[in-house]
Amino acid sequence: MKGEFSTGTSELASYGDMQLDQVLALAERFQQASGMELDDSAIQAVAEACSVPEDYVRMAVKMRTDRQQPGLVQRVRGQFLTLDPKVRRWVASLALATNVALFSSLAERFNLIATALQSKSSLGPVFDMISMVLLFCGFYNAVVSRDKITAFVSGAVFGAFFVFTQALFRFIVQVPNVIEPTVLVLYTILGGVTGLGLWMFVDKFRKPFGMKDPAAERKELLQQLVDIQDKLKQAEQYVTFLSVDVAGSTKMKELASPLAIEYTFGEYHQFIMDITHKFGGEIHSTAGDGLTCAFDAPQQAYAAARNMQAGLFELNNFRNKTGIPIRIRCGIHTGTALVPNKDDIGSVSFSHVIDIAAHMQKECPIGGIAVSETAIQQLPMGAASVGDQTFDVNGIKAYIWQPKTQPKPTMNMPGAPELKPNPQG
Repeated sequence: MKGEFSTGTSELASYGDMQLDQVLALAERFQQASGMELDDSAIQAVAEACSVPEDYVRMAVKMRTDRQQPGLVQRVRGQFLTLDPKVRRWVASLALATNVALFSSLAERFNLIATALQSKSSLGPVFDMISMVLLFCGFYNAVVSRDKITAFVSGAVFGAFFVFTQALFRFIVQVPNVIEPTVLVLYTILGGVTGLGLWMFVDKFRKPFGMKDPAAERKELLQQLVDIQDKLKQAEQYVTFLSVDVAGSTKMKELASPLAIEYTFGEYHQFIMDITHKFGGEIHSTAGDGLTCAFDAPQQAYAAARNMQAGLFELNNFRNKTGIPIRIRCGIHTGTALVPNKDDIGSVSFSHVIDIAAHMQKECPIGGIAVSETAIQQLPMGAASVGDQTFDVNGIKAYIWQPKTQPKPTMNMPGAPELKPNPQG
């Protein structure tokens, strides 16, 4: 089972799980606003809209549920949605039949107690009412089946498990119980015929009952999902992300005083922000010492990264109070991302472009700039403007820029190796 899930997951990725995940998210949002759920019809419509098998859509639903760390109800619902629609009807029949048998047995037990005590039972009628409601749910479960065969089997499963579990519960609650094998067969056939009959009746009078035809409902949902995909494409645009991080920052914070660290890294953040804005970008996010900057084009991001590396000399000379030079790594990647607000690149919440830029930054040598092959194609001189050294990140080729000469720190420079951390800040 684990191997099958792994295989299914890899195949799902080959179908473009990112786009599928985005469509599912918008479909769920739309359906929540409409008071609906992501049911079989919606799942089939999503599968048709994305040109993927239904099984992969169900797997995507389960993966989304797992990532969201849901409660017990959400986990059970996620597992239930991964089942084939026919199997789901049968599992529901089994569960409903078991509960009908449980509550009907409890009702009989409390009625017997009331009779023995010559008093009115308050719980017996209540349990009878609950079992009747669940029985109606069992009928409804058969009615909403996709086809008559599924409806017949759902009814048969309901009848068979009702008899079997009722015998078990009657034995547990000590109610006189005599069930012949013929009763099990009779209830199985009766349940199947009832399920089939109800399905055919409702199918014939679906409109008067206010129920949509499954095919028409899937077609309507498919049209809605096509509209959603069009909106997704309209929100897609090329963006470039520059990931910047300080190398060895943990060691710096261990050796320098808290005030020196707070002042220096405050200046560092302002330094990155100023250069980002100077080249038409904006700060997308910050995480500790790392910053992610968003730009419209790779040329802007590359020019900003070069200026950041060159500007460190001034930052370390005049604004670094730790006594240890700040050195950074940079990673640049460009690609398509969903931009909810087309005038605000920072509105991008999640994107593989950001992840790849961050991975390139981590693999880049200290003092260098890693530029993805996708981004480098849009630079005026291409790879010639960056360098010949390359490496791969997640199957994407990256070119590395490094300064030809490194400025040597002097005794007047807070970054000089000879200087000890200044405890006074």
